[in-house]
Amino acid sequence: MQEDSWQNKDSWQHHKKMLAILASPVTIILLFFFIVPLITIFLYSFGERDGLTGIIITGTIENYIRALQPDFMTILIKSLWIAFSASFSCLLIAFPIAYVIHMSPAKIGMLLLVLLMLPFWINILVRTYALIGFLGQRGIINSVLAYFWNAVGLDNIARFQPLPLLYNDMAIIIGIIYDFLPFMVLPIYLSLQKIDFNLLEAARDLGANFWQCLYHIILPLSIPGIIAGFVIVFIPSLGAFYIPAMIGGTDSQLIGNIIERQFTSANNYPLGAALSVILILMMLISIYVRNISEKKQAVYYGR
Repeated sequence: MQEDSWQNKDSWQHHKKMLAILASPVTIILLFFFIVPLITIFLYSFGERDGLTGIIITGTIENYIRALQPDFMTILIKSLWIAFSASFSCLLIAFPIAYVIHMSPAKIGMLLLVLLMLPFWINILVRTYALIGFLGQRGIINSVLAYFWNAVGLDNIARFQPLPLLYNDMAIIIGIIYDFLPFMVLPIYLSLQKIDFNLLEAARDLGANFWQCLYHIILPLSIPGIIAGFVIVFIPSLGAFYIPAMIGGTDSQLIGNIIERQFTSANNYPLGAALSVILILMMLISIYVRNISEKKQAVYYGR
């Protein structure tokens, strides 16, 4: 018996060594490409510029004081609002799509998933730039509206005025929805996959209609996927700078554009680092809220 216990102990130690060997490449990657850059940004936020390219870590908090000034806070609040609006709009669009994919036959559902992921084979900058052809004054949307305007004879009353769909905040929201919609659909779809649909059959036997089943069963049980999808869309939306730069216009700059400008044209790494740290803290808060919500849902539904 004692010999077996020693053999089990040796086997466990060997197992831990194998785990360490297997985990070491991932650990090295996380260390050098995630932890070290975060520490560098954090240290830069307490530094000062030295000449054109030099940075001295002095421990100053002037960068955070500057980052909390009203001009930056106004842009940050606007960024939060646009990211929230885009994420919520994305949720309203994604939930029916995820439900249809889940309720479809296996082959059709797989085809719909492939069609949903197909745009990801194209570079995200190309996809964002392609929106100009849809949202511009002579884009597809305005051209179709102008055609129907003239077809019904409204041109005799007034000339068609193209809708201002480009180079404004609405264009940014549309761009975020277009670029990040699959990130909302997939978590919701996975949550729907876990629902025991015998509950729906039982509810229907008790006289519940579709909307009652949706409100009392499907929506509550899919909340973990909804929260996960919302956070996954909200976080990159808050820091995205290429969408406002390409289709937002000069008056629709978000906090991501300000940070990008500090690290490029302004050459003010400490201020850009301070803004980045504030943004990272806000993202961590959103992840924390998501985890708390998942725990409450798990306790409430007994998962």
